[in-house]
Amino acid sequence: MACLVALWIGSGLGAGAALLPPTASGGAGPEAPSPPLIYHSALYVNDTAPTGSTASGEVIAAIYRVSAPSYPASAGPATVRIPSALVELPTSTGGIHLYLASQNLTVNGSTPTTVTSGPASRFATPLRFNATSSALLSSQGVAIMASWPVGAYAVQFRWQWLLEAPDGSVTYGPWSNASTVTPAQIADLVFPSGPTWTIGQSNPSCVAGAVAGRTFSTHLSTVNPSAVIVTATVSVPNGQNGQLCWSNTVPAGTTPQVASLHFWEYSNLTYELTVVLVQIVAASSGGGAASGGGSNWIPLIVLTGVLLTVLVVLEVVYVLAPQTLQRWIPPRLRRAPASVGPPSGAFPSGAGPDLPPDPTGEPLR
Repeated sequence: MACLVALWIGSGLGAGAALLPPTASGGAGPEAPSPPLIYHSALYVNDTAPTGSTASGEVIAAIYRVSAPSYPASAGPATVRIPSALVELPTSTGGIHLYLASQNLTVNGSTPTTVTSGPASRFATPLRFNATSSALLSSQGVAIMASWPVGAYAVQFRWQWLLEAPDGSVTYGPWSNASTVTPAQIADLVFPSGPTWTIGQSNPSCVAGAVAGRTFSTHLSTVNPSAVIVTATVSVPNGQNGQLCWSNTVPAGTTPQVASLHFWEYSNLTYELTVVLVQIVAASSGGGAASGGGSNWIPLIVLTGVLLTVLVVLEVVYVLAPQTLQRWIPPRLRRAPASVGPPSGAFPSGAGPDLPPDPTGEPLR
């Protein structure tokens, strides 16, 4: 998925973290009604497509230009977060895609900030571009964010493509028209236990940043079957300092799979702040994550190994020191080696060492 952005996996709840269950005071539960979800402040920006052809090994990247025209330099440096994005360039055989990571840019006043976005992609086969279509950059619904409160300043975004030939020559595309958005305020989604959720158990997640007085919701999107599960909706208290954490429950009966977790903010407008992948696993009998049943074979494998070791040791002793092995066998089960029989007349008929005569006359087996 292209838009895996603003993901911060924490190692714990952290100092000052508050914990809310989904239905606790201060946070509405999964059953709370959701507002209409509209992708505000997302990027969907066309540009002129490349023309002509490329050689094998062409490298393609993108460049961003971001500005906040009304942001005062006296306010000091601020951060603008561009979400991960998908770039599509049209060719004669269909579109080719670049998957660009999210980036934090520093703005200081109205001067534009320009940065190359990556990772760049190298195409092993020659390309022939289709100039009758447009190039496209899309954040796939995820919003631009900034460090200032929502609504304070607008952000202008432009982009251009870049082609680098195998000989090192570079071709720059034209700048796109400016796309002006009002960014959401930065908030980071945190997974104290990692992005693996167990069905039917409490799975913590947290939000960090300047989050006091804001409302967030986590929506789990599954493909088997196709469904959207609102795992929690929480309102952060106005006086909250530090991150706020809550529990999420994946309903019983959900199929284990990789699912998409959509992190939304509800305010006067709705903003999709990030999309991350979450591994959904079944609960084991011990309460932990299931491992597909593989661990149930471990005791049997160990026992089999021990028995084989004992048999090998007995075989070695029998070959190298048979008399030692005889001393380990109970007297009633001992028998003379086949290659060395007892002297004639040493034992009564049908009897062996330490054994009474066999009244049946049958040989000892």
